[in-house]
Amino acid sequence: MKKAIAIVGESMPAEAVKTLRKDFHVIILPRDNYIAPEVSSHPDMILTVFDAKIFCHKSYAENNGSVLGEISRLCGLDIIPCEGKRSEKYPEDVAFNVLTMGDSLLGKADSMAEELKVYPIVSTRQGYAGCTSLFAAGHVISADPAILKSARENNIPTEEVSGEGIILDGYDKGFIGGACGVFGTSVYICGSPDTCSAGISLNEVCRKLGLQLISLCEGLILDVGGIKFVPFSIEK
Repeated sequence: MKKAIAIVGESMPAEAVKTLRKDFHVIILPRDNYIAPEVSSHPDMILTVFDAKIFCHKSYAENNGSVLGEISRLCGLDIIPCEGKRSEKYPEDVAFNVLTMGDSLLGKADSMAEELKVYPIVSTRQGYAGCTSLFAAGHVISADPAILKSARENNIPTEEVSGEGIILDGYDKGFIGGACGVFGTSVYICGSPDTCSAGISLNEVCRKLGLQLISLCEGLILDVGGIKFVPFSIEK
């Protein structure tokens, strides 16, 4: 029996998808053609899963109803089509790029989708909060100074990791949140942790926090927009 669903993007390597499918029901998101092509398949750019809901732009909901409907049926999530400008120009691309932390969100408040602003928010200057950070074992894990500063100012435990060595096609580098996903006490990473300082430092943090770091595929660590794990049923 599968543990949960794993929402991934089209840029996830086939080997990583195959590994995930051993334990999870994998759903691959179609691209969002309103944002930059290099990140248009990234889950952390496309949607936020929070409060038993899927938040995404109304254009994406209209164009991809079958995939979102499958997630909704499997997990009992309501789909919330969101208004607002959507383009590859920052900050019109980061409306859903937030870090979920239990019952609150960490992100750049003035760039979030209006529909998310009804929830408790830890605001930060970093617009790409979801792809630059992880939330695991009650800690915010990031290499980004703004993320770490905001978390500490709100009394949220933090762990700093290296940000070096993660690959993101089309950009100088990728980010730790975009390379990983958290399910329970396991952190799944797209690549081999020992290939760069980001992976090595994350492995050290995971050991410290009692987390298991699981490699999904061999090779360099890739930023693929993260993995969103969602239980098959969520109590509303």
